[in-house]
Amino acid sequence: MLETLKNWALCACFASVAGAIVYMIAPSGSMQKIFRFSLCVFFLGCLLSPFVLRPEGISFSWEGSLGGEPDRVQQEVEQEMDRYIYEQFKRNLQTIVEKSLQGIEVLPDAVEIVLNTDDPDSIRLERITIHLQEEYRSRQEEITERIRTDIGLAPVLAFV
Repeated sequence: MLETLKNWALCACFASVAGAIVYMIAPSGSMQKIFRFSLCVFFLGCLLSPFVLRPEGISFSWEGSLGGEPDRVQQEVEQEMDRYIYEQFKRNLQTIVEKSLQGIEVLPDAVEIVLNTDDPDSIRLERITIHLQEEYRSRQEEITERIRTDIGLAPVLAFV
């Protein structure tokens, strides 16, 4: 199949070079429009020939190119997409929490996000744990209220 595609691409390149040379020596005037149209039809024929003629070496079947396992490949792609969405959601939520705390001049050591993905159609926020230095213990109420206001869930504060 690769050899057939290579030959087709080579022929298309030769056809375009030949067409460019013929276009340069083509007559101008009323014949120019007819010549341009003919040249365009010729190129279109060259480009579409593998789809129309269907040479033996080229197959347009997905099953042949995927080893007859399109369902398995689709499932793997969906699982990878789900994992990416989950991780991206977690990172975005951590960034929101950190920016919210920066607004009140609090620097967390770590922000842990626990999500529930039991329902295949949704991601539910279960818990936010914020690890803080002991010096922020006196501001516990302020920190909790800030996160509850910005995120909608009261965090668990862990002091180190």
